[in-house]
Amino acid sequence: MSGHPPAPLLPHWARRLLPLALLVSMPLLGELKPGFRDLKWGDRPTPAMSVFKKKGDTALYQRHADKLTVGNVAVSQIIYGFYNGRLDFVQVRAPASAFSDLLTILKVQWGEPLQPNQFIKTYYIWHSNDQALGETLASIEQTFREVTIVIFSKDVHDEKEAEKKAAAKKAKDDL
Repeated sequence: MSGHPPAPLLPHWARRLLPLALLVSMPLLGELKPGFRDLKWGDRPTPAMSVFKKKGDTALYQRHADKLTVGNVAVSQIIYGFYNGRLDFVQVRAPASAFSDLLTILKVQWGEPLQPNQFIKTYYIWHSNDQALGETLASIEQTFREVTIVIFSKDVHDEKEAEKKAAAKKAKDDL
C-alpha cells in the first residue's frame, strides 16, 4: 500500500462523469473492456485482495502484489471498489507528470476519448457498451498533484442508485 490516503467513497469523478454519461448519448469507442485486468464487473474480491476501507455497502480493496504499472508507466496505487461484494469500479493513481504518457496509452488501447470541455485539456472520458457484459465508463483526470484513472460499471452504479432511491422512498414513511 502506498503512502497516499485512501480514496473517498464518493470521489469527485463520480459527480463529473455520471451526469455526462446520463445526459449525453455517447458512441462506442475503442476496446474498453468490462472490468480491469483479470476481473470483470460484478466479480467478488479475490483472496489476494485486502480491505483497507469500508463504509456501508462499499469496500475498497488493494492487491499488495499488484503490478503498479500501466504499460511502461509507473502508477502509485490501484484501488478496487466493491459494492455489496461485487466489483463496481477501479481507480488508478499516478504522479501528475505521468498524464501525457498515460493518456497516450489509453488512446491506443481504447480509442479517442470524448473531451467534455474543449478548454480543459486534463479531463477525458471513454464509453463502451458490451451487450453481454454491460456498460463501462472510464475517465482520466490530471490535477496539480496526481493523475487519476477511473473505470467503472454503469450497470452496477445504476443498481446502487436504484437501491438508494428505494431506501429514500421507504424512509418517507418515517417522516
